[in-house]
Amino acid sequence: CLSSDLKNDQLIEMETAKETESRRVKQLESQLYSSQEASMGVAELEGTLSEQNTRLQEYYAHIQEQNNTITTLERRVKSLEVELKRANEEKNQSKVVIEEYKNKPKGFEDQHESDSA
Repeated sequence: CLSSDLKNDQLIEMETAKETESRRVKQLESQLYSSQEASMGVAELEGTLSEQNTRLQEYYAHIQEQNNTITTLERRVKSLEVELKRANEEKNQSKVVIEEYKNKPKGFEDQHESDSA
């Protein structure tokens, strides 16, 4: 009888241990599944980040091109400003020469023309 009770107790302990192990296996399987889902999510995020990084690099290259164009245009504007300043100085000098010519006495002009002829 004692032996039978002992066997029953052992069977109960073994059954309890089996149930505990079964729950633990199910818990680990659930964690594994969650981990796999998370890994897939991470892979998707990595793909998205890679695409965004590629787009950002393209935008950066485009911005660099625009900056280069702006720099070229700024240089051209400065060059044109220098040309305009020089042309204005020449125009003003021409005005001075014309005014001097207009203000010379009549006889001086005639004398000057006869000297050169």
